[in-house]
Amino acid sequence: MIPADDPDNPEETIDDVVEIERGLIFNRFLTTYQWTLHSGNYTTNDGEPFTTPYTSMETIYSRSLISLDCRYSPAGCHLTLEVDYPPEEDTESVRALLDSLSDHWPDNDLLTDDLPFDVIGAIAGLGIQLQPEHRLRGWIEEGDASTLISLYYVVANNDANTPQEADERVRALLSPYSRSPHEDIRYIVKLLAERHDLLDLAEATEA
Repeated sequence: MIPADDPDNPEETIDDVVEIERGLIFNRFLTTYQWTLHSGNYTTNDGEPFTTPYTSMETIYSRSLISLDCRYSPAGCHLTLEVDYPPEEDTESVRALLDSLSDHWPDNDLLTDDLPFDVIGAIAGLGIQLQPEHRLRGWIEEGDASTLISLYYVVANNDANTPQEADERVRALLSPYSRSPHEDIRYIVKLLAERHDLLDLAEATEA
């Protein structure tokens, strides 16, 4: 997440997103064109302006699609990295590469051993820190509401979800925190539960 200096204007963090996008454009493992840029301005066929939450590019060899999803809350800009890729069959070599990089890139063990090699290079060149879910949940238990929002975006914006599946995954995410001792966490649970019509869960935060 990119924290916002002004909670009333979290979109100001787009300047930091632009820096990440520049890094993508000059990443040697990615193509020189982009499918979409979050910082870009687009128009429909009717001339209506619109923007997209995604910055997405293809890798140069395997043609995997790497997308960075950018969502805003008063806490700042929440970034989710998504990769659509053809699995690499030589998983032993992939794991050997990741192991050789472990001293310089300790969180690379979060990556699966069927990622194409150019995807690994592209992610390494992003310059963003990968976070394991158990670490994020630990921060939530300590009262970090912004991390709960970030995990919510990961769950709710998964394109593979049907609306019903999204609601079920949101319930599974929020339920352990409905009785949190931290007021900020309960407040976020209530807001997100109401957004998905999980009214029993919203009420549980006030019990």
